[in-house]
Amino acid sequence: MGRGDRVGSLALACLGALVTAGCGAPATVASDAANPPQGTETTEYRPGVEADVYLPTAPDSGPIPVVVTVPGGSWATADRTGLGPLAEALAAEGMVVVNARYRASGDGVAFPTPVEDIACAVSWTSARAEEEGFRPEPLVLAGHSAGAHLAALAALAPDEFRGDCPAPPAEPDAFVGMAGPYELAEVESLVVALFGAAREADPAAWEGADPIRRGAERPELDVLLLHGTSDDAVAPEASAELAMALREGGHDVTLTLLPGVDHDELYTAATAAPLITDWITGTGQPTPTG
Repeated sequence: MGRGDRVGSLALACLGALVTAGCGAPATVASDAANPPQGTETTEYRPGVEADVYLPTAPDSGPIPVVVTVPGGSWATADRTGLGPLAEALAAEGMVVVNARYRASGDGVAFPTPVEDIACAVSWTSARAEEEGFRPEPLVLAGHSAGAHLAALAALAPDEFRGDCPAPPAEPDAFVGMAGPYELAEVESLVVALFGAAREADPAAWEGADPIRRGAERPELDVLLLHGTSDDAVAPEASAELAMALREGGHDVTLTLLPGVDHDELYTAATAAPLITDWITGTGQPTPTG
């Protein structure tokens, strides 16, 4: 996992000139939502909420990375099929992977239910891995876009968002955020769906749902933030600003900005899987660019 010797100092000026050796944009792979990856088990990790489970063929006697992936969807939906190829690619590297749906506003729920679902998915995944004979180490939570925002909250404050999860409590060791919006004021018109009401109706809830305000929580949590410089849905500054807040709070953070990569290309298997795998395993670290 990433340690401080590979985290560069944060400088927002780097957003204007990001071509760094080793950070060229990888080729893209198109996901096919109509044909999710084969070889997965689909199950409910809590009543009515499904996930796809990828298990290695046999338990390893030592620790094994366990990753929970969660999709975006503008806080209105949470279609996990788009992350299927990424989950499959991580599983092919020998990891236990659970690609989880969560309930969103389209399911008739509001904050904090989506975060509670994600926190529950982490706890359920840890328990399931242990039942299968695996030792989760590290336990990683990864999200894209709105899913990155919600996953950041679940990673930084798992006890706060435990809710009524039936699985034994488990806290992620690491968080991977892909193109996440981490300050709600920047996406206020969209995120109203998460709360079912404007900020003025419940300002305390809105403030508590800003990961950028939680930088001092769980400083032991390692963080990888990925963002494309051609993202016209969520500005790269969102990840840079979260990196600054987390570093000030004592977190080990790697921020990698990918030249020419857009919002959807970022989570493809070809783009994200090598970066995430290298960061988790330490076999070849993503180049920090901020």
